[in-house]
Amino acid sequence: MTQYELPSTWGTGNDNVITNGQVLTLDTPAYTHEIHFLYAGDGSGDKNSEPALSVRQARFSMRWELIDGIRAQAVEVTLANMLPAFALSRETSIHSEVLVSIEGTGIQTISPGSIYRLVPSDQVRVDVFVTGSKAGGQATVRLHDTHGDDLGSSEGWAMTPLIEEWTADADVLKMHETPSWWNGAKFGIFIHWGVYSYPAWGPPTSYAEWYDSDLHQIGSPTYQHHLDTYGPNVVYDDFIPHFTASKFNASEWVDLFDKAGAQYFVLVTASRFVLSMSAGTQWLKEIA
Repeated sequence: MTQYELPSTWGTGNDNVITNGQVLTLDTPAYTHEIHFLYAGDGSGDKNSEPALSVRQARFSMRWELIDGIRAQAVEVTLANMLPAFALSRETSIHSEVLVSIEGTGIQTISPGSIYRLVPSDQVRVDVFVTGSKAGGQATVRLHDTHGDDLGSSEGWAMTPLIEEWTADADVLKMHETPSWWNGAKFGIFIHWGVYSYPAWGPPTSYAEWYDSDLHQIGSPTYQHHLDTYGPNVVYDDFIPHFTASKFNASEWVDLFDKAGAQYFVLVTASRFVLSMSAGTQWLKEIA
C-alpha cells in the first residue's frame, strides 16, 4: 500500500495536488485487482453543462457476426462519463442516442455501437462491428450523434485482426471467445438428463445427477440408499440398459424451449464427475 502525508489543514496552500507523476514499481510483475484513489474536496466549482466522455478501452475481439453477408469483427468499446456522481443532471447525462464508430487505415465500420443513456460516474460497453483490421495498425474511436455532428474521438487504439485459421496451438486457442449472441443471451436452459435419471434419487443436500459421484463416497446417503434399494452387487453401469429414453421427442422439447423464450439450451453430458486416466484407476465392480 502506498501512503501519503496529508496536509494538517486544508485551504491554506496548494493542497489540491497530493502526487503528480509518481511511478509505482513492483518487485515482480503482478495483476492489479483494485486501485484506490483518495479524493478530498467540497464539490464546489463551476456547474458542468455537458457530459465529460472518455473512451476507456477499444479492444479488437475475436468475436464476429454475419451482417448483410459480411463477416464483421466485434470491437468492444468502453465509454465513461467522467464527471463525479454529484454532478448528476439532465445536462451532464447522455439521454439520446450516441453512435460509436471505428476509423483507421483499411477499417470500415459495418455496424456502429449505440449508447442511449450514460450518467456521471458511470460507464458502458458496446460492440462496434468492423472489417479491415490489420496487425500493427491503429484505430480511432469516434462519437457522433444521429445528425452526424461530431462529439469527440480517441486515437491510437491497437488493432488485432480476426484469427482466420484456428490451430491446436495453446497461444491461438486462448484467444477464442464466446460469441456475441451468447454474451447477450438472458435466458437459457441446461438439461440434466442421463443414466442418473433412472435411479432418480438424491438426498436434500445433493442432486440426482451426482448419483454416480456420491455412490463412490462410502457411507454417504446415496451409498446407503443404493445398498438398501439395489443391493451390493448392482453398480452404476447396470442402470445404462434401463435408460432407454423411449418417450423422448426432440421436436416437443425444442418447441417448449422456444415458447419459454430460451435463447439457447445445453444438454449436460457430465456433472461433477471426473474420470482419472492415471495408472491404477479402475471402475469399481462392487460397492460392498
